[in-house]
Amino acid sequence: TAFIDIDYFKAINDLFGHKVGDEVLKKVARVLKENTRPDTDIIGRWGGEELIMVLSSISGSGHPKTGLERIHRLIRDEVYLGVLDNKDEVLKAAEGAIYDWLILQVAVQNNMPIKNLEKELGILEGEAEADKRKKALKAAKGETKKLDGTSYTFKGWVITASMGAVDFKRESKFFKDREKIFEMFIEQADKKLYVVKHNGRNGIESGPFTGDLNGFDSAMGAQTDGGIDFKSDKMNLNVKNNGGEIKFHIDPQMLQQLQDAP
Repeated sequence: TAFIDIDYFKAINDLFGHKVGDEVLKKVARVLKENTRPDTDIIGRWGGEELIMVLSSISGSGHPKTGLERIHRLIRDEVYLGVLDNKDEVLKAAEGAIYDWLILQVAVQNNMPIKNLEKELGILEGEAEADKRKKALKAAKGETKKLDGTSYTFKGWVITASMGAVDFKRESKFFKDREKIFEMFIEQADKKLYVVKHNGRNGIESGPFTGDLNGFDSAMGAQTDGGIDFKSDKMNLNVKNNGGEIKFHIDPQMLQQLQDAP
């Protein structure tokens, strides 16, 4: 189970408008659809800029992070805004970007960790937002040189994502207590997503599911009515969310609906 959060999606909407934001969502959805298997993998929109994936075996090595790294790379390489046609327009948009998104853009396009880039640019912890953004803008405009004397690369606006994932390897067991178990999965994946965001976004944090399911009611060999089948990864759940119960059906068709949305 993995959460995918499009980095600084609010900044994209604020700077370029919600129509562009919708296009970004569709492009990310297309990457997910084209690089997962509809017969075994399930993808849906959880809310806002967050997508959720339930994947079976996503890599030949059996390690879940391998498949997530591939999807993460494809989002970065294949999804772009597509609304800025020349350097002047790119830099004009950069002047309106929030610092956190701008520094991430420069870091990604120059293949540098954000902390290393900030050190090179002389950006200090606790420095005023306006001063930090001014230094980031100078780098984007090519007015600041790298340590090797070359200019920083800044050609446009790429889309990056943060991912938090939990791996579950227990097979052929069907659980009735679907709401509680699903909440445990979501809570753990969400915590891992928070770690990525805390570290500057544009990354993956994954690990094994650590919950104890021994106390949950289960049945072997057949799916209990309305339960979770962890073997086929098909879910139809009632999930408690913020004190209220909502219907949440993860279905492969959700992704197509997202792509077809106006």
